[in-house]
Parts: sequence; structure tokens; C-alpha cells
Amino acid sequence: NKSRLAEKNRYPDITLGVSAIDREDGPAGVMASAGMRVPLQWGLRKEKIREAKLMAGAAQLRRDASLLQLQGGLEEVLAGLQAAQQTEGLLLTTLQPQAQAAYRSALSGYQIGRGDLTVVLEAAHRTQEIRIELLNAQAEQQILIAGIERIIGGAL
Repeated sequence: NKSRLAEKNRYPDITLGVSAIDREDGPAGVMASAGMRVPLQWGLRKEKIREAKLMAGAAQLRRDASLLQLQGGLEEVLAGLQAAQQTEGLLLTTLQPQAQAAYRSALSGYQIGRGDLTVVLEAAHRTQEIRIELLNAQAEQQILIAGIERIIGGAL
């Protein structure tokens, strides 16, 4: 984490070292060293810590915004899927049976000579329109399911 590293930079660093000395014209020796680095720019260190914390906060905000955007997109697609399912239900349970009953009624009236062929053809046409609407609703559901899978990154 950048803010921890920046905070550790506020404290002095102490270094100790030992090394062997090999001389050509004299005896071998040992050299010891000690060093201390004292941070003098306290304000700069505090600013670096603050900057690191702000950058971490900004990254968190970007992640939150991305999550909200995905969630909003998912909710929108789910609402569309629910509407398509309701449309399909309405077509299957109400409109399709009504259209088929109207077609059968017009056809039987025509067969016994009490109806007009135009009414039979219009009823047959309406039945076909409802079948097409039903297929469109089912296709829309499949498209929306594919959109959900794309958002969540996997199959349902």
C-alpha cells in the first residue's frame, strides 16, 4: 500500500556495514561503517502520505462507480426481461386464445353460410400476428438473457 510506504518514509533509516579490506602492501583489515538518514522535509513527507491516501480513496471511488454502473445496467436489462416475460404471458394466456376462438367462430359461421370470408381471413391474420408477436417476445428475452450473461461474465 502506497500510504504505508509513504508513512514509513517519515522515520530515520539506520544502516550498518562491515567489509573486508585487502591491501597489497600491508595487512588485511576490516572496515566498519554506520549511517543514518534523517528525513528533514516533514511537510513533504506528510504531503506524500496524504497524496497516497487520496489516490487510494480515488481508486475506491472509481471501483464503486464501476460497480454502480454495472448494477444499473443489470437492473435495466432485468426490467426489460421482466417486461418481455409479461408480454409473452399476456400473449399466451389471453390474446392467443381469444384470437384462436375468434378464428374458429368466424370459420364455423362461414362454413354454415352465416359469415363472410373476409372476417375469417382477418381472424386468421390476427392469429398469425399474435404468433409473430410471441416469437418476438421470446427472441427479445433471449437477447436480454445474453446481455445479462455478458454483464455478469458467465452463463445463467
